[in-house]
Amino acid sequence: MNCKLIGSVFQVLEATLNQGECFYAERGSLIYMDTGIDQEVLMSGNGLMNVISSKLSGESLFLLKYQNMSNAQKKIVVSGRTGSLKYIKITSDHSLILRRGDYVASNNRVQIDLNFSINKLLTGAGFTYQKVTGDSTIFFDCVDSLIERDLAVGEEIVVDEEHIKALYDIDDSRISVQRNTNIVRNLVSGEGFLMTRITGPGKVFLSSVPIIRNN
Repeated sequence: MNCKLIGSVFQVLEATLNQGECFYAERGSLIYMDTGIDQEVLMSGNGLMNVISSKLSGESLFLLKYQNMSNAQKKIVVSGRTGSLKYIKITSDHSLILRRGDYVASNNRVQIDLNFSINKLLTGAGFTYQKVTGDSTIFFDCVDSLIERDLAVGEEIVVDEEHIKALYDIDDSRISVQRNTNIVRNLVSGEGFLMTRITGPGKVFLSSVPIIRNN
C-alpha cells in the first residue's frame, strides 16, 4: 500500500491499494474510489459500552473498510473536515490521543475510545478527546501544519489546553493541571487560571490556531 498527501493548504489522502489490501476510514471522508474496491460497513466497537464511547468520542458508530478485490492496483481518496491532514505511526503498546472526531483514516483497523480524565475535566476539556490504539499509520484532521515537540524523559512543558491537538505515548498520569494564582497577571496576559502541564517522554502536537470545541 502506498499513501500520500496531495495539496498544501487543503490536502487529501490518496491510498493506492494492491490486490487484497484493506484501508479504513471514517464515514463521510470518501471523495472517490476506483471500481474494483469493495466497501464494507463495520461497527466501530463491540457491545453497548463501545457504542456509547464512539458517540462520546465524536466518531461515527460505523467504520468503513475498503478492500481491493481486483488483480490491479486501485486508488481511494479521502479527506478530513478542516482541510489539512497529519499522520503518525502507532504501535499496539502505545496510544495516540486525538481531539474528538479528528480520526480520518488508517491502513489497519484501530480501536477508537473515549479518553476522559479528571485532569481534562478540570481544564475544561471534558469529553473532547479520543484514544486511538492499534498497529497502524493514523491520518488525522488538522487546520495547520502543527508544532511538534518531542519530550525527553522527565522534560516538562506548560501549554494552553486550547492548543493541544494530539498526544502520542503520553498517558493521563503525566498530564496535570497547573493553576495560575496570580490573578492580576492572568488578567493582563489574557491567559486562563488553569494551564496543562505535560511530562515526557512522548510527542506533543500543538496547533497555532486555538481549537474550536464541538461539544
